[in-house]
Amino acid sequence: MDTITKIRKMRNNQNSSYSAISDYIIKNLGSIEKLSILKLAKRSNTSPSTITRYCKELGFDGFKQLVPNIVSEINFLSEGNEIFVQEDKNQVLKLLDTHKNNVIKAIEKSYSKNISKIEKVVEILTKSQNVYLFAVGGNCALLLHLENLLSRLGISSFFSSDIDQQQAFMSNVTNNDAVFILDYNLHKRQIENIILNVNKVDCKKIVLTKNIFDNSIKKFDIILDLCKNESVFQGRTVADVGTLFTLEQINNAILILTEKVKNYKNQDRI
Repeated sequence: MDTITKIRKMRNNQNSSYSAISDYIIKNLGSIEKLSILKLAKRSNTSPSTITRYCKELGFDGFKQLVPNIVSEINFLSEGNEIFVQEDKNQVLKLLDTHKNNVIKAIEKSYSKNISKIEKVVEILTKSQNVYLFAVGGNCALLLHLENLLSRLGISSFFSSDIDQQQAFMSNVTNNDAVFILDYNLHKRQIENIILNVNKVDCKKIVLTKNIFDNSIKKFDIILDLCKNESVFQGRTVADVGTLFTLEQINNAILILTEKVKNYKNQDRI
């Protein structure tokens, strides 16, 4: 679940302080970048220590980590998407049409931004001894899909939706291996820890993210861009179709460039 959506839900939190903090943030998203922890504490009638606990409840170490995450989501939402705040049944067809257009734009942007990097991705994945995959939350299903694709192609790959198991994988990564990380903004504590550990190993590194200029990944071999928010709802970020499209592009490129298409194990897929 994205951060802004979590904050909206916490407006109804039984903890009155958390509710007040959430309410002020949502009402002042346009000026969140200039908001200090002291000002937020004053305006929400709470304290800096309460705000720090609030941030940890959302999965962040503190207020300084929360704000850039919110700003990043706001920027993503403002990239030309049509946002619908009125959930009226009469708007359903229009909303679905907008969703279709957003998905088409997501695929087109993903293709144009990433196509020049796909061949290098294939080279890394096929020449590495093992491929370790990392993601949390809803992204796990997408990386499980990639693991299945790689396994069917005979590429040694490892993934688990259990974050503790993923952390354990890190001790197995060697210089002959590759890692593939999928995350929208790279600000989750678990992902930050994974990147920190990955950067200690001289392995090949690939990341698929919207936050392509984050300093933590500047030494990665390949940075693939999550280009377009597909959602039509205010405060929600979705990039599932664009992500899946990019993963399928990688799969198809492996088939073509390695000639494994002749031996590809055919399975019924919906």
